[in-house]
Amino acid sequence: MKLDYMQRLTLGITIAKEKWPVGVYMTEVAHDDWCAFHKGKKCSCVPNINITIDDKKFYIDEEGVLHERPN
Repeated sequence: MKLDYMQRLTLGITIAKEKWPVGVYMTEVAHDDWCAFHKGKKCSCVPNINITIDDKKFYIDEEGVLHERPN
């Protein structure tokens, strides 16, 4: 089953909260320029999802798995 970006975001944050229950979470969802999201419609791309927790940087892949970004 293909996950939409909100499902990916929810899974990634759930995983992060298990490892880092306290901290400041900043998220960025970057949709492609041509994505229908920009016209108020359902997302039609696979956006890049990035999370910063304190000073640690992560991304969420298409399966909803959280990965640490190399420095």
